[in-house]
Amino acid sequence: MMVSIASIICLAASALIAVGGPFILFFVTRARLHVRFIPVLIGAVTFIVFAGVFEQILHGVVLFRLFPRLISTLPFVYALYGALAAGVFEELGRACAFLMLRRSHRPAEGVERAIGYGIGHGGIESLLGQGLQVLNELILAIMANSVGASQLIASLSADKQMVVEQQLQQLLANPSISWLLFGFERACSISFHIAASVIVWMAVSGLIRKSWIVGAILLHALSDFGAGLYQANALPIWATELWAIAVALLTIGVAVRLYRASRRKSAARPDSAEAAEPAPDVSSAG
Repeated sequence: MMVSIASIICLAASALIAVGGPFILFFVTRARLHVRFIPVLIGAVTFIVFAGVFEQILHGVVLFRLFPRLISTLPFVYALYGALAAGVFEELGRACAFLMLRRSHRPAEGVERAIGYGIGHGGIESLLGQGLQVLNELILAIMANSVGASQLIASLSADKQMVVEQQLQQLLANPSISWLLFGFERACSISFHIAASVIVWMAVSGLIRKSWIVGAILLHALSDFGAGLYQANALPIWATELWAIAVALLTIGVAVRLYRASRRKSAARPDSAEAAEPAPDVSSAG
């Protein structure tokens, strides 16, 4: 059995977006907007700590001890719980990170700090989530086509043969275009995280009301709610992707509108908080 060239191309495109996309974004924004590496690193570390450790501890208690059958009995409640948990942990982690940056990283920075954090946060999530999975599928497809699927499976140990055979069957069964959805979903997710980072950065910096941190939590929960319904088999994949696009565009729109409004206020009041943290006009950067 041979994996189609179209599937390999779609896998390669998704791998490029999910794995290489964050690095490309960093180098482009570093050249265009002077984004520094420290916020990127802190964004990645904060995601690992708050989403990969603290949030998983909560899930271990709620989903495995208290309500182990929640996903099958109450899919809507499961999706709502998961979305709110992600929103609370990741956005509060974002706020804590910006507070730490303001206190310890003295050189004045503007919105490029938020953009860098969003790249780190969304980038490490992309790499550890879909990125490595898509890269593994791509390597498997290339190897199967190079040496032959049967020979590849025969060369593996008995405990791995069944796993690889199932992976190859999935590669053959799924439409080629479906593998492109992985990268598309990651692109939406990284865009969302950059926009959410700008909102939380402005709230922490005093450019907008602190209550917008709650707004970021709700936007994050709204973004993850569709994925939660998909995990519970309550929403098809195409609807989940449309949901992700809509919420990402909504969050970007909110972030741009708030940022422009804060700049207008800053122009009217030179002694405002933004005067202490000058920000480049990224809204017009092309």
